[in-house]
Amino acid sequence: ENWADEGPGFKAIDVPGLGKVGFGICMDINPYKFTAPFDAYEFTNFHLQQKTDIILCSMAWLDSETSAVDYWLQRLFPLINDAEYRGFRPDARNPETAIKRNVLFVVCNRTGTEEGVTFCGSSIIVSISSRGEIHMLGSLGIHQEDVIVVDVPSL
Repeated sequence: ENWADEGPGFKAIDVPGLGKVGFGICMDINPYKFTAPFDAYEFTNFHLQQKTDIILCSMAWLDSETSAVDYWLQRLFPLINDAEYRGFRPDARNPETAIKRNVLFVVCNRTGTEEGVTFCGSSIIVSISSRGEIHMLGSLGIHQEDVIVVDVPSL
């Protein structure tokens, strides 16, 4: 069954006042067609190259025994592990010269059941600091239907 056509690639655009904003859907975060190597991280590496400030993902992730949030964060490994991307370049002689830059990862995941298919919810807003520290700014539980509103740190 073909219900959607693949687009030409990932997307990130400059938004005045916000910086570079990137977009993704649920399948974008996975290895391409599940045939690419797990550690290729195509989506995350694209955003590394684009120097994306905010990554917005609209998802329809299915309910499962494993944590969707843990998997999503695992798929961001190159971003979390790449201090230079985030602008953290400490000078050993003067640590105060380090540039601080955060990246926001926002997932709006579908919840509920339709035609026997259950979606897990678990929407999140995460800030990844210039040191690779992950800060959960807001989250919804499994199957929780609500809206997350948070004040985000400046990028």
